[in-house]
Amino acid sequence: MKIKDLSGIILAFTLVGCGGANDHPEELKGTWVENCRSTVSSYTFDEGLTLNATSYTDSGCNQRRANLAFELSAMYDPELKTTSSGVQALKADLTLLNIFVTPFDDWALQSYVNTCPSLSWSKGNPTNIKNCNHSSVQGLYAQFEPNLPTLLYVNNNILYTSKSGAAMGEDGYPLDVDYSKGYIKQ
Repeated sequence: MKIKDLSGIILAFTLVGCGGANDHPEELKGTWVENCRSTVSSYTFDEGLTLNATSYTDSGCNQRRANLAFELSAMYDPELKTTSSGVQALKADLTLLNIFVTPFDDWALQSYVNTCPSLSWSKGNPTNIKNCNHSSVQGLYAQFEPNLPTLLYVNNNILYTSKSGAAMGEDGYPLDVDYSKGYIKQ
């Protein structure tokens, strides 16, 4: 057995937690952020689980346009999955609780007013879009029905997750994590 495989197995066992929703494994707790690419995503594992996706008007990620905050619940499977790349990944079922949108500029504000006119919008204030009937919003919620099977793998200080819509294995979980997009522990 290679040292890389052994360290992955040891790490994976430290990640596995028992208990209820959002009883996050210790190794995941905290905030994980990807590098700027005109949009920055981050995962925060604390009392809950939040996936933030912040879009910017510039490629340097200085001027925020809008933020989508996905409030999630996570249930972890104690059985690890050997991915197609050979690492041991934690299996989690993510359930979407709410999506909050915060527009930061006039363009984003007008876009969301047009998409969900029945909701109250203002710049810099989050609005829960759960009751918006627009097809694009309903499509976001539909991705999580009834939940979203996800893989999580920590290598050194980088969290890798599986992509939404990735090829699935017979166990109902993605075949691998997405190595093109890592989240760095803050």
